[in-house]
Amino acid sequence: MTLRLACALLLATLAACQVAPPRATGPGDADTSVALQLARQGRPAEAAAIYERAADHAAGVDAAVWRLLAAESWWAAEEYERAALQLDRADGARLPHEYAVRAQILAARLAMHEGRAGEALVRLSGDLRLLPAPLAAAALGVRADANLALGRNHEAVTDLVARERFLEGHDAIAANQERIWLAVRRLDTGRDGVDDPVLAGWLALVELRHRAWQDPAGFDDALRAWQQKHAGHTAAGIFVPRLIEEQQRLAAGVREIALLLPLTGRFEAAAAAVRDGFMAAHFRHPDPVRRPRVRVYDTGGDPANAPASYRQAVANGADFVIGPLQRESVAALASSGELTVPVLALNTLDAFDRLIAPASMYQFGLVPEVEAEQVADRAVLEGHTRAIALIPDNDLGLRLLGAFTERFAEYGGEVIAAQLYDPQQRDHSVPITRALAIDESRSRAQTLRIVLNAPLQAEPRRRRDAEFVFLVATPQQGRSLRPQLRFHHASDLPVYATSMLYAGTPDRAMDADLNGIAFTDMPWTIAPDPATQRVQDELGAVLGPAMARNTRLFALGYDAYRLAPVLRHDPTLLHEPIPAATGALRLHEDGRIHRTLTWAQFRGGLPRILQTPVTPPADLTEPEPTAGR
Repeated sequence: MTLRLACALLLATLAACQVAPPRATGPGDADTSVALQLARQGRPAEAAAIYERAADHAAGVDAAVWRLLAAESWWAAEEYERAALQLDRADGARLPHEYAVRAQILAARLAMHEGRAGEALVRLSGDLRLLPAPLAAAALGVRADANLALGRNHEAVTDLVARERFLEGHDAIAANQERIWLAVRRLDTGRDGVDDPVLAGWLALVELRHRAWQDPAGFDDALRAWQQKHAGHTAAGIFVPRLIEEQQRLAAGVREIALLLPLTGRFEAAAAAVRDGFMAAHFRHPDPVRRPRVRVYDTGGDPANAPASYRQAVANGADFVIGPLQRESVAALASSGELTVPVLALNTLDAFDRLIAPASMYQFGLVPEVEAEQVADRAVLEGHTRAIALIPDNDLGLRLLGAFTERFAEYGGEVIAAQLYDPQQRDHSVPITRALAIDESRSRAQTLRIVLNAPLQAEPRRRRDAEFVFLVATPQQGRSLRPQLRFHHASDLPVYATSMLYAGTPDRAMDADLNGIAFTDMPWTIAPDPATQRVQDELGAVLGPAMARNTRLFALGYDAYRLAPVLRHDPTLLHEPIPAATGALRLHEDGRIHRTLTWAQFRGGLPRILQTPVTPPADLTEPEPTAGR
């Protein structure tokens, strides 16, 4: 087989898409043109065997070309070790240019398969747009995957946008747009400052999709505005129709929603807040025709009432049920048998109950353990592996400590000291000095005084192996604990807390003692968008102090209403995080809706948003010159 003929025989594989070659007979009885036919028939392993026999009977560059074709075929057959072996034997330095490029693409694919994204980027550096179209499309696709794996989301989107012009056929372009869509949703940047009009159009589509579930009635106007501003955008022909189809499913809405809440009993105030948030979202629906009917059922104080309330709601015609609220009520409903109408429970099943939720039950709640886990996540992202914990001596404190410790240990972190404090007291010097090992420092100094039989001046010192403090505290408790941490030589230790630390409304004077503490909370309380802020203002004017006391439960009810049509008609929309009042919401396979929360830090007595994982300043005691969030 001559090199000229070998170069003409190009396999249509994942590495590159070539035109059909002329039929050619290989060495001996091996008909290498059969290999291309086998590959097209989805039999790449058989094609690889033919190429290997051809390589065995060839020498020099011819053999290297056949080895490369064998390697590409083994890759398509998912025989990665064989692909790597043949690629290594292909001797890429001797390959003609086009084949050398294909070898680099395959080497990058193999590196990605083995988790070496950095190596893949090195192999595919340079301006890949200068390559022939099939090779450019393949190379840009692999490099985009490598960039995504390394968190280089903007570079990945840029590669995928460039890749599209090298593709042919509706299916190939549609698949690439799906990859762009997945990648562009990872971008942190907004549209401001984006020079590339194609990328700006994709970012605007992300906002449009978010608006589709948050404000279905405004979708059509928003879409028309997008089409006018981004006329001719590459997504207009394929992706926009898909968004319209999604929106049509959501617009079908829900005919009747049953809301199951304990409106009497000791959870009355919490239930009322959820109800009011739910009804606020309900009455903001601008289309009275499409607005669902709502029936509220009082489950009372007995968790066993939940199944009966559910059955009554279904009998009355509900096609979606929201509630119950108490964890015990959720367990009672989950264990009551098949649920014929979908349920969005406003709490989660306890892992210790070992109950499996029915397929039609979704779980959505303000679970405090999730916040403790996200504290551990952020601490690790900021490079910390050794923590001390200060928690209240009660059941909630122990639960949060357990959740934090377990999650932190998954990353290799260690809680080197944990101390319980009395939540009813204001003097916490004993648990603080024990956590910081200051009492041990004083004990050592006393021992030295006795041994030396002489006066000894010794400054107590805290332990130096602690890297941060995990704090579980209410605002009142935090205002006592934070100054005492400073007094006991721990002003340089970062402090991380849960949303318990923030009352939900700004109080610059009272919260000045919390300066420097970073905490996690929902966007409703620390980063409301303009529409959410209007809702809060309207509710606050009507409900007054009750709104402030239970603001997070209002948000729970508000989001629950907006989730109903999504879960009823298209739960796949929640396979990727979507922004909401209670956090970025994502549906897990077990039916739980996970909330990714926002981070803020007290500065000048006010919560300030932390956009990226950076180590908090050790202390921020001076008020900032400007007010507001």
